[in-house]
Amino acid sequence: MVRAKDRELHPEFYADAARVEKFDELSGIGANVHGIIRWLDKRAGAGA
Repeated sequence: MVRAKDRELHPEFYADAARVEKFDELSGIGANVHGIIRWLDKRAGAGA
């Protein structure tokens, strides 16, 4: 639902398929999980 509304509001962004693919790569679930795991590992290493 959010993505559909965003497509309506910003059609110029979604017109470029390569840009959309790169955005999904950088902000997708995999990137978020990787960032969370990295943060948890950093905290564990600091003794927190």
